[in-house]
Amino acid sequence: MILRNFCKRAVIVLAAAAWSAVASAQATIAPNPGTAGQVLTLTAFLPGPGCPNGVASSTVTSVPGGIRIDYVVAAMPDVLCGTPPPYVFFTRPIGPFAPGSYTVDLEGGTIDEVYAPITASFTVVAAPGDAVSAPTLSIGGLLVLGLLVAGIASLKSFAHIARKPKP
Repeated sequence: MILRNFCKRAVIVLAAAAWSAVASAQATIAPNPGTAGQVLTLTAFLPGPGCPNGVASSTVTSVPGGIRIDYVVAAMPDVLCGTPPPYVFFTRPIGPFAPGSYTVDLEGGTIDEVYAPITASFTVVAAPGDAVSAPTLSIGGLLVLGLLVAGIASLKSFAHIARKPKP
């Protein structure tokens, strides 16, 4: 009896926690922070019953400081459902980025309802071992370096001649 009551309460608490976690729509980017050139993935829990609904279409647009994803939630044909979850699960690769801080804005809804926008932030760091270009690798830098080496060599030979004792 005690075990049964405990199990009932545990299920209620877990269900309430799960509902509160997804009742407010949320999105995450993985990995965060990502490395430059690495493909990042967006995972979002959008409002609305998740089954038989799904994201029927989505478009990605570059905006200053990040990207915007417009989506449409619609009934998906030929989907077998049990108890529908209280959200629509959405995942999508969002591509590689250069080092920096970015945001993803998710905007959309169904044909009848526009959902509140969802924003997620993420950071991209430089990949380990990224080469930093040195100015001496350019043609102008090589020319200056060559002139410096030649100048130092002539100074050394001139100093050597100047030090020889006179007979």
